[in-house]
Amino acid sequence: MKARICAASMLFLSSISVLAGAQPSAELSSIQEAYKAAVDNLVSGSGIGIYEVYAARPGKESKLELKAKAKAEISFDHGKFYIRLDYDKDDFFRLDSRIIVYDGTAILVNRISKHIHPSHSEGDLYEGKPTGPVMRLAGFDYNPCELPAKMLRADLLSSKLSTDLMITPDANKDYSGSYSIPPVVRCSFLAPRKAGYHIIAYYESNTNHNDFQHVKRYATWERKNNLWYVKSIDNTWLSIDGSGERIVFQYTAFEPNAKVPSSLFKFNSLSLSPTARVIDRRPNADEPVLRQTQSSSTNMDKLDTLAESVKALSPSSPSPAPRSRVLQYLLLALGFLTCAFGVSLLWRRIRKRNLPANS
Repeated sequence: MKARICAASMLFLSSISVLAGAQPSAELSSIQEAYKAAVDNLVSGSGIGIYEVYAARPGKESKLELKAKAKAEISFDHGKFYIRLDYDKDDFFRLDSRIIVYDGTAILVNRISKHIHPSHSEGDLYEGKPTGPVMRLAGFDYNPCELPAKMLRADLLSSKLSTDLMITPDANKDYSGSYSIPPVVRCSFLAPRKAGYHIIAYYESNTNHNDFQHVKRYATWERKNNLWYVKSIDNTWLSIDGSGERIVFQYTAFEPNAKVPSSLFKFNSLSLSPTARVIDRRPNADEPVLRQTQSSSTNMDKLDTLAESVKALSPSSPSPAPRSRVLQYLLLALGFLTCAFGVSLLWRRIRKRNLPANS
């Protein structure tokens, strides 16, 4: 009996090890090979497109509404990128334009708006990690060098991050897949043959809330010069309370593996106003937040990195903290009362001088 139990146990453990070390299926291999080719073969690019942001507030009747729309100019090369957004609409920050540059050491942003006084321009410096949260702060949700990864990291489909992965081909040899992210997230995706087995749709549902679909992503792929690239990406996030956000980017023209001038990844490509300040928003910044470009005597073109360029800037004196409206009203009221009290005292003195003469 003990021998049978031992044998059964060994068989169970060996089956687990076989599954854990099993070779990926033909379907998974096709998807992962397509993903790897798209990431490895596209090292640079240059194009123009449209960037849109939709948002919804909490509420049952809330709907996603367009909050920002911009014409986008994008160039990237071996991980570095240059992004320029010219806004047709910006309900968030009332910007006219935004320029974002990443050179491998830092992300520097120039926000351009007639509402920024007095220079109509202001810079933001972020740490050199173009992850999702940092890109969001910079003002463009997608790292243009990693659009396939933003859709879905297909290279991680067989890792410990996902369980019970299943990929099923249909009659047209299009693949549909699903897997779980413990404990409550269920994911599904589509990878059709006509898109080179690249993933064109991805969904996440919460099994704790009647399979509420809180993430929806769509992509279109295009092949040019024998290279696949993401032509458009549409990412929607929804919450049970009705709030949500949708970020859309679409190339209207794109040249894969284009020759991109290195000058685009330099400080001067940001076109910061001579009187603009740069706010250092990196964690544990050495200097306080304010720096001004006009006091720099260094030739920025000769500096190798954005991080060095920012160090060459001179710290500007911090502006006095703006007074609140309440404080302003209190000071105004105090000034009015002081004047009224002074006028009252003066009037009393005049009356005292005039009383004897009248009597």
